[in-house]
Amino acid sequence: MITEDALAKLHQMRRTRLRLVFTLTAAMLFVYLGFITLIAFDKPLLGTILVPGLSLGILLGAAVILLAWLSTFIYVQWMNKHHDPLLEAQTQEIPTQSQEIAAETLEVPNLAQETPDMAQETPNEIHSR
Repeated sequence: MITEDALAKLHQMRRTRLRLVFTLTAAMLFVYLGFITLIAFDKPLLGTILVPGLSLGILLGAAVILLAWLSTFIYVQWMNKHHDPLLEAQTQEIPTQSQEIAAETLEVPNLAQETPDMAQETPNEIHSR
């Protein structure tokens, strides 16, 4: 069974992960919606040419995409460095029913020994069963 202490640690880990997820999501939404708002209400600003062949709109659009990649990278690095080791340590401490069920399912009976050889039976014998 899961102890109260282990359950409290798992809830704390979940809260920390959700805080990171919501922070990254909010940052991404803020940047994306800000970019879309600029597209909708200030097209001339985004059409400003910075260097030949590169406008402010193209630069900001690429920045939005790079920020999405960066937020994914931050999330994956944080999960690998902080969350996953803690979760692994917690799961080592908690014996679960699924582990017991998995151990039971590994004991598969040999059905070939228990069933008659159906290839040797005639159609009448199969029908009479």
